[in-house]
Amino acid sequence: MFYLISSEQFEINIMQRQTRQRALLEEILTTSPQALSAQELFELAKERCPGLGLATIYRTINTWVENGEVKAIHLPNSATKYEAVQKGYRHYFQCENCAKTFGLSTCSGNFSKMLPEGFILKAHEVILYGLCSSCA
Repeated sequence: MFYLISSEQFEINIMQRQTRQRALLEEILTTSPQALSAQELFELAKERCPGLGLATIYRTINTWVENGEVKAIHLPNSATKYEAVQKGYRHYFQCENCAKTFGLSTCSGNFSKMLPEGFILKAHEVILYGLCSSCA
């Protein structure tokens, strides 16, 4: 059986669904102990929201990255990982076995000291590789 609804009610229904989905994705990203790929985020989210599609994940992530709410972490030989910006600036550890990526809470030091004279450091990224506690 079909019911006719106004375009305004249709838009409200769509917005409510998107709001619930986005709230779920935000919760997962902000509480995850590691940075997540879009596929990992999708796998975690679909358990609680079976109707959620991978395209919605990518649209939401792209919007958040553009708005500066989520950081994209580009790692060699790995899918791009994402992490909520509210976790602050971090270095990363990537497990060579399970490919999980963990944020590290400290910085190793003043990298400007390593530069040749006259060079100006604007940014840096440090990625450590090894085995996480689950794989060690």
